[in-house]
Amino acid sequence: MKEYLASRQQMVDAALEAYLPKSKVKPQTIHKAMRYSLFAGGKRLRPILCIAAAECCGGKAKDAMPLACAVECIHTYSLIHDDLPALDNDDLRRGKPTCHKEFGEATAILAGDALLREVSNALMDAVRGGDVVARYGGDEFAVLLPATPPTAAASVAQRISEGIGRHRFMAGRELLQIPGVSLGVASFPQDGRSAEELLASADATLYRQKRKAS
Repeated sequence: MKEYLASRQQMVDAALEAYLPKSKVKPQTIHKAMRYSLFAGGKRLRPILCIAAAECCGGKAKDAMPLACAVECIHTYSLIHDDLPALDNDDLRRGKPTCHKEFGEATAILAGDALLREVSNALMDAVRGGDVVARYGGDEFAVLLPATPPTAAASVAQRISEGIGRHRFMAGRELLQIPGVSLGVASFPQDGRSAEELLASADATLYRQKRKAS
């Protein structure tokens, strides 16, 4: 087990090193801050679990690596923002000054936001060429699955829901669970022929699910 963890940690570190912009790439201060927090000595347990899950299902580590890197970027983004004065106001993270102590509060916020954008890039690397994953607004996301029948799209939505239900995350020093998620599915052309009609149909389904849950 120790050998597996060590080897996968090296793989993740190498992938993150190749994936993130170099510290000399403009804007240098933000990229330095991103790298400062991302390479602050984490064990990479979350991306390793992502890789291990893929390998258990017969997949390859290299194919799971974009999503594994995305998981680590999300984790680091959350740590940067949790440490800010308006939240936990922590001075140290893994024995080092927190990002806002090292680079200033404004740069820490921008570095966390930049890491979240990197998640979108990693997700785009992981889906099919014609699929689209996007943040729709606030805490809403949209996933477009071209040439996917309604039953298959519903199965994908169910897998997303189950995955979120199993997900745990750190908020400061607390391990929390996402309280719930509502998903709406709409298919072209049955539920609409324009983007507006499809979004409205998906929204209607989503709010029906919310009412059921309450």
